[in-house]
Amino acid sequence: MIAHTAAFFSLTSLMYGIFLFITKIITLFQKHFSDKNGLPNKHAMPWVLSVIPAMTLFGISTFRLLHYYGNQTGQHVESLTFFVIMGAFAFQTRYMLFWFTILKDYLTAEFWKKEFYLTMWWLICPLVAYAVMWSFAYNIFFKNPILYAIVILSTVLAIVMFIIISKKMTGCINNKSSIVCE
Repeated sequence: MIAHTAAFFSLTSLMYGIFLFITKIITLFQKHFSDKNGLPNKHAMPWVLSVIPAMTLFGISTFRLLHYYGNQTGQHVESLTFFVIMGAFAFQTRYMLFWFTILKDYLTAEFWKKEFYLTMWWLICPLVAYAVMWSFAYNIFFKNPILYAIVILSTVLAIVMFIIISKKMTGCINNKSSIVCE
């Protein structure tokens, strides 16, 4: 009974992940093609990484459903689960590398300005989701110290960015600093 309930919730999570993924991709492309200079404005730049958490949800939910299917039918789905997790992970890695090359100017110039806007929080969520997918792959498939180091690095980077953005937000709330709040 517990396995069936867990499978139901994994399926629900998977459907939600697919919905989020499709919605975000469509919204990103609409935003991308509507901007005159080809790139979103500085307020929307961090939001382009919002696809990564949906892919984490998609990959882990599919893994859980395949695991459930394998246990219920007696079929061996280990190789398929490997490709699901590694496929989601590979997509996340390529997507993150692509957008970080585009966000490089934003991260070096705009992020360090004394400004705060709510979309800055979108820089943290993808790093955490990426670390979750890495740790999932590490725990299930690869016991590699390089993967473990990348999980730690991604987590530390997310914590540092969280602290920086929290200080900016606190400065906006208290109106005690020279931070521009938008």
